[in-house]
Amino acid sequence: AFLPLIENQTDEDISRALRKDTHNVVHVKNLTHKRKMKIVETYPDTLKYMEQNIELCMHAIRQKGGDQLKNVEPNLRTQKLCQMAIQSSAQSLRFVPEHLQTNALCMEAVKRDGTALEWIRNPSVEVCIAAVNKSPDAWKYIKDDKLEKKVRKLRGMKKFR
Repeated sequence: AFLPLIENQTDEDISRALRKDTHNVVHVKNLTHKRKMKIVETYPDTLKYMEQNIELCMHAIRQKGGDQLKNVEPNLRTQKLCQMAIQSSAQSLRFVPEHLQTNALCMEAVKRDGTALEWIRNPSVEVCIAAVNKSPDAWKYIKDDKLEKKVRKLRGMKKFR
């Protein structure tokens, strides 16, 4: 059955439609806040097709992980929401807008996963040191030669190891 044609949609009708295509969420009638929360738990990609609020976005990240930040409308990506995403998955840093990439947030990400350095637009020396200390693979994400020289020099000093 085609979801928009069903007058009294049941949870089963909705589930069947969403299994076929998550975009079908736009055809759900009576999409209450409670129903949105439930749908996002099972079909996380539906978030990008819904009218969003911060509570729904936090719920999606709590339930399905930091990578759900990719489905959050840019204007709802707050410092708090981005931090919540990083705590779940350091790699979700790729979805954090540049103006929210604070040194503290970036540091938190690379201490969890050094290769998250790849997603930092302008990393500080300290963030780079933390990244390569956590993951030697992170060296390849230091693209500035002067920055790399500083990191190598400072890592040679005991207090930065």
